[in-house]
Amino acid sequence: MRALLSSLAFWVLSFGVTYAYTGAAYYAVENGGVYYHNSMGMSIKIEGADAETFKTVPNGKAAKPYERFDIYATDKNHVYFYEKPLPDVSPQGFMLIPNVYAMVKNNQHVYYQQDGKHLILEDMDPATIVVVSPQLMKDKRFVYLRIPPNRMPQKIEGVDSASFEAILGTPYIKDATQVFYRPDDNSEHYLPIVQADPASFRVDNPDPSYSRDASHIFFHGKVIAGADVKTFRQLMASQYNLDANYVYFNNLRINDADPASFEILGNGYARDAQALFFQDKKIPDADLQSFELKYNGFAKDAKNAYYKGEIIAGVDMASFEIVSSYDAESKDKNHTYLGAKIGPHRAKQSRYMTKGKYVYIFYSPSAGSSLIDGADAKSFQAIDAYYSRDKRHIFAGSRAISGADLATFKRLQNDYSKDKRHIYFSITPIAGADQKSFEILDIQYSRDKQRVFFQDRLITGADPKSIVMLKYPYSRDASSIYYQDKRIEGAHLKSFELLSDDDYARDSDSVYFQGQKILGADPATFKRYWDLDLYIDKHSIFYRGTLIKNSDSPTFKTWDYRWWQDKNQVYYQNKVANGVDSATFQWLSTTYAKDKNHVYANNEIVADADPATFIVLDSSFGKDKNSYFRWERKTDSRDYLR
Repeated sequence: MRALLSSLAFWVLSFGVTYAYTGAAYYAVENGGVYYHNSMGMSIKIEGADAETFKTVPNGKAAKPYERFDIYATDKNHVYFYEKPLPDVSPQGFMLIPNVYAMVKNNQHVYYQQDGKHLILEDMDPATIVVVSPQLMKDKRFVYLRIPPNRMPQKIEGVDSASFEAILGTPYIKDATQVFYRPDDNSEHYLPIVQADPASFRVDNPDPSYSRDASHIFFHGKVIAGADVKTFRQLMASQYNLDANYVYFNNLRINDADPASFEILGNGYARDAQALFFQDKKIPDADLQSFELKYNGFAKDAKNAYYKGEIIAGVDMASFEIVSSYDAESKDKNHTYLGAKIGPHRAKQSRYMTKGKYVYIFYSPSAGSSLIDGADAKSFQAIDAYYSRDKRHIFAGSRAISGADLATFKRLQNDYSKDKRHIYFSITPIAGADQKSFEILDIQYSRDKQRVFFQDRLITGADPKSIVMLKYPYSRDASSIYYQDKRIEGAHLKSFELLSDDDYARDSDSVYFQGQKILGADPATFKRYWDLDLYIDKHSIFYRGTLIKNSDSPTFKTWDYRWWQDKNQVYYQNKVANGVDSATFQWLSTTYAKDKNHVYANNEIVADADPATFIVLDSSFGKDKNSYFRWERKTDSRDYLR
């Protein structure tokens, strides 16, 4: 196919008619001259290029198998960027810096390509520059921050390169004398944490916003004044923390809160023996005995209704109900409320439209609209923004609730509704739910006097009297922790905490993935590795909650998002690359790698390739002393030069 496209492009050029897009761009030596065939099918002769010494610089990229997109090439005199020579850039030692966007180097300089211009990065040493992480580089003198994909690397002031250490998976770095913190992913600066001791500094909280050394607790790089290092701990992956003396919301001390009796209720609410709190603020005059947490910021007691800790002023409690916690909408017999203020009703008709005999519901500009299957356009009516009806059916979104009774159907909140026979979650009846005592706890949790439910499923054994919602999808009661509708067997209630990824949690004895114990994981040292779906502890590597057998975390490193390695084995796309020798393994590009025995193209052995003499020519091609190869297949030089 590519040969056909190239021939077509050449034919069109020969007659001067037009140009055709071929999807490839490549250099070729033809009839003693050097040409650049661009992706529009144009063949441009590179005047003055030396055909004998001309070669393509491997770029390590390929959109599809057998497709090239060359950017750089060299001969004995010049470096070429597409078809143009780069003035003042020596070809000696020229190469792309692997896995770094728009950066190249030669024996003299490191360059950053911006809008076709190659800017010298004066501070960087080409001989010693290395990539430490997706955003950090270092050489023998300095450490650099790069913000992918298109910002020039910046020198991080004040960091000693010789003792530099990246605390991977966190916003912290350190050297022998200082610790530094990066405020957010878009920040171009690391800021020194003045009081931090690098020798004892560590990040052992589930939330890396918190860190500590031997004498201090830090939040976003700032000392939490008065925090007791020995007893400070985060509560259930929330923004609440406590020590022996105080309770904190993030770094704010809640002076009125009692740490001995303090407990989290959920959705920003908490309590102690004497008072109720929303975030760092005490809720004045709230009634502890009758206080009920609802969902998404709503709560109530005998006297008041609340939204995010603020009293909904003037509400009639007898008729108060939550219309939609998604939209912060509630109502009583007198008013509709948005948040804690009186506000307008959400327009219920605005999401529906009819076209002939069909009815559609509009979700959002990104999600678009859906046909409400089976709806009768003539009798169709909107109940509210989420529920509708016609003469035969009740609909939740675009789907009918099978068997729903039209005369007694009532929307409750969010995805809950009921009729005289059933309570429903979305379109499914909640089997066994008691109508008289049924209560919605959160967006996907509910209970009656005997049971607790997750969506439409029973949480077997859960105690409805003591059930508390944690961060989705976890909950707990007086004796157990639950993941969705399943009890986490053996979880230790007092030490259980959620990690920053909602799939993971741990207690003093174990680590859990989606509610299942991860065999062999050490909870004290278990942490995320970069932004890959990898976790490590002091011994091993884990992928999606599964221990990778024989893995060794102290020697583990990643070459790109597919190839990984430790002292024992090599990995490709999350699995052990069987038969690859780790001791002699060399990563060559995103396509090619080799060991003492074989050359590999995307983990396929390149038959007959000699690893000792194999070199990468570009994203699709390589060669050894005997042959040319295109991906894993043997080819000839004409295929490469074509």
